[in-house]
Amino acid sequence: MELVSATGNRLWYPRLSAPFSNLKAEIMALDLPMCVTNGAWFAKLEGKIFMGFCSVVLVASMSLQVVLTQINEFNARNFDLLFAQFYSPRLEVFQHPNFSELRDLILLLNDRDVSAEEKRTTIANVIAGHNKNMFPDLEVLRGHVKKQFASPQELHVDVLEQASFENYVVTFERKKRDGIIVDAADIYYVEDGMILKMWVAKAP
Repeated sequence: MELVSATGNRLWYPRLSAPFSNLKAEIMALDLPMCVTNGAWFAKLEGKIFMGFCSVVLVASMSLQVVLTQINEFNARNFDLLFAQFYSPRLEVFQHPNFSELRDLILLLNDRDVSAEEKRTTIANVIAGHNKNMFPDLEVLRGHVKKQFASPQELHVDVLEQASFENYVVTFERKKRDGIIVDAADIYYVEDGMILKMWVAKAP
């Protein structure tokens, strides 16, 4: 296989160069998932192995693409794909009591004047102590999602606001289910191209 290198957050490809995020959906659809290790990433596309080094911007972009693509697959009710490519076998979903705190986190992460260290500290403080798992194990979560997908009624999630920083993605989402609208703010932690942890806060 041909090895194609990348620098920064641009991926160099024969006959074209494009932001890595533009190719993420194609990479995620392949049998070989992306591998991120020791600050470098590797992925397979059209018989070629791509590699590059992960900057903070690149990691955040990759994490955001994983989350947004996962939401698209949820809306398409692609159950098997969600659990095969997007939800880690070790996925934990935690309940968070403060919707406003998570919404405010989106503003902070999108503020370029806030230092990376302050963003890390704020994220750590926001999620600290909130470790009540909403689903005892992955099978319970699978059953929960399968039940939602089995309903013939409308089921759709729209992302109204978003922010990403390193492995974290924060979203403000509006979920429509069976004629009922529920707003929520979620924190996702992405590792090795899959969602490993989530904190969910429903709007009051």
